[in-house]
Amino acid sequence: MTKFKLKYIFVLIFVILILIIGGSLIFWESGQKKSEKPEKVREHNVEEMTPDEVIHAFVELMYTYDTSERMFYEGTEEYMTQAGYDMIVPFVGEEDSDAEPEIRMVSKLQEVYCFYQRDTEPDREEAIVEVWSTVSGTGSYRIRTLLHLEMIQQENGWKINSCTVLDTLEE
Repeated sequence: MTKFKLKYIFVLIFVILILIIGGSLIFWESGQKKSEKPEKVREHNVEEMTPDEVIHAFVELMYTYDTSERMFYEGTEEYMTQAGYDMIVPFVGEEDSDAEPEIRMVSKLQEVYCFYQRDTEPDREEAIVEVWSTVSGTGSYRIRTLLHLEMIQQENGWKINSCTVLDTLEE
């Protein structure tokens, strides 16, 4: 090959790499990043919260917990309809006196990204939420969870009507 062809191929490969890296950065920054580290749950008026604020408050409660203090779902009913809350609360039957004691788990929220699908109805919204968290017992791994949330606007503000886990990945 001639020197001209080698230079041309080198420049072409360099330009393609720059485009790939730039596209990746733009794609990853397109989500709305809440925070790197969770803050303490703030006092707020749910009736005045935007859908984004409701989602972030809900996710903060769901993914920042210590089971010796509270279960992951406790407190989330403030942000949900009864039907939505019933979807995430595990079945609670009669307590078995011979049952093993529950294992203590500690979860810490790390990052939240929301991707919205606007509905034609003004009182409904849907969102895909990417949640990054850590859970005790997983070592240095992080857990990525994809949630599909459906929200409706009621008299007392925006409420989550449905919460579906689409995917969970340990990284």
